[in-house]
Amino acid sequence: MKLPGKFVLVLFGTALAFGCATAPEVIYVTEAQQVTSQALEPVYLIPGNLEKDLKTWKLPPEMLGMIMNTVSEQVEKTKRFTKVIEGEIAGNNTYVIQPGIDSLSYAENLIPTDPTRKKVIVKARVRLDVKYLNDKGEFRQFRPFSDLRTLEQKISSKIAITNEQKNEYYTEAIEVGYKAAANLMGVAFNPSYVTGKISKLNGRVADIQINTSKLRHMPKKEVEVIDDNGKVLAVVDELKVNDGAITGKIYEKSGSAIKEGSKVRAKINDLTE
Repeated sequence: MKLPGKFVLVLFGTALAFGCATAPEVIYVTEAQQVTSQALEPVYLIPGNLEKDLKTWKLPPEMLGMIMNTVSEQVEKTKRFTKVIEGEIAGNNTYVIQPGIDSLSYAENLIPTDPTRKKVIVKARVRLDVKYLNDKGEFRQFRPFSDLRTLEQKISSKIAITNEQKNEYYTEAIEVGYKAAANLMGVAFNPSYVTGKISKLNGRVADIQINTSKLRHMPKKEVEVIDDNGKVLAVVDELKVNDGAITGKIYEKSGSAIKEGSKVRAKINDLTE
């Protein structure tokens, strides 16, 4: 038996306005938003412990394919990666995404003011784990991007919900949750810059003082010498990244003289531990 209507999506994290103030417009997530800056390298999408999570929450095994397709599609829509690759990881120095389900609940509550109806409430907390696989084949875990999704619907109190219908509710909550989680992840991967300076110059070899805490986990490291207006004077290649310092070769682009004290910037993302 098909249930009438659609669930109402309750979005967590939306600020509420009190008194006479006007509440902010509620934005319903329909897909991951695009970030317009240049995309990073490919990212690998693997199921990880997702099959185990499905068993934990007594979800049908075929839901794994739905989740992987949803996450792949939404990560691609962020435009943060040149390609989303599903399957075995090939090579190091890359990012890896693993979906997971942290919690799932279902409840039916009678409505005191209307005995003929009851409220169905489904909650799902999903997450996307982001890891960096370094050149030694070691994984470094970053903070997960998670979403708690609540779906509600009022139905006749005479309707008996079947397991099939319950799984349809779970599917809807999980799908929307992964769309929101992918959006959060895409924003975190929006590149920004960290700046430093050339502390020592020996021919074309430069020692650079700079915060390398995030730079060392970038698969493709981009370092440039710039002037005070942000114009690129040279690029730094053949990089050796240490704690708080970089050594590399200067390749001039503008003909401008590069000297000790010149400003340097490196592209990073907003991932945090």
